[in-house]
Amino acid sequence: MIAINSCSSFARAALYSAHSGYIHSVYKKTVNIICDGQLLSIQTRPTVASPISLVSNLDEEGLAALRLQRGMEINILNGSAELGGHMLDMTRCGIWNAKLAEKSSGAADANDIESCLAALMPTGGFADLMLPGGTLWKQSLAAKEAAALLAQATAEMRAGEADAAAETLCGLIGLGEGLTPSGDDFLCGVLAAAYLCSGKAAKLCAALNGRIMERLSLTNDISAAFLKCACAGLFSQPVIELHEKVDLAHSRRSFAAIGHSSGADTLSGILYAARL
Repeated sequence: MIAINSCSSFARAALYSAHSGYIHSVYKKTVNIICDGQLLSIQTRPTVASPISLVSNLDEEGLAALRLQRGMEINILNGSAELGGHMLDMTRCGIWNAKLAEKSSGAADANDIESCLAALMPTGGFADLMLPGGTLWKQSLAAKEAAALLAQATAEMRAGEADAAAETLCGLIGLGEGLTPSGDDFLCGVLAAAYLCSGKAAKLCAALNGRIMERLSLTNDISAAFLKCACAGLFSQPVIELHEKVDLAHSRRSFAAIGHSSGADTLSGILYAARL
């Protein structure tokens, strides 16, 4: 039995509406599954929940003991799922809403976001690009490419060309290393700015949305799942909390707990859009 402690309403609906599935990939802290084309992640505790997370009661040792393997079939019936001889127990699962409100509670303060990001450095990824005096990015070819794309997109936005800027920013898709490349995490942050910010940021995000959906094949399946969620207004708990204006100290801890540089890269995308 794999007890699921919490998940988003989106993840629950995806599981309950599915008819079949299989194990996509297995890692120390995560087992990714595909349910009727939707990727969901069974994760160990504690974790920072994303829209696709199924946060279990297992630790790393407990997850490894299940001996789940890539390609294993998942039997699904009315939300009841069995994988590798183990049932997913959703009876005591807490449900949270990963959908940001259509209208922001107020424009995000770029200075507060920058302060939060500065506290996470150094993390790698593209965060150093967004901070005054940052030079670490010059050591990375991917970061150099990102810097050129961001400079071009900024110039296009200043010229009132949101569509051109969106096209330029799509060059970030799949750029960088890791399960979720820095460019993808950055774009998730930019998309979050449609709800966190105002003015030009919202116009840019509207132009970005459709273009990203057309290019999901340019990155890996896991990162594509997060981008797809972001295009639908679905975000991880730290982004939701930032929208709700939880205190900065809490936000720093939450973003720092997301992957190696994913939290900082997401925050960098929000900061980029906020500065517009």
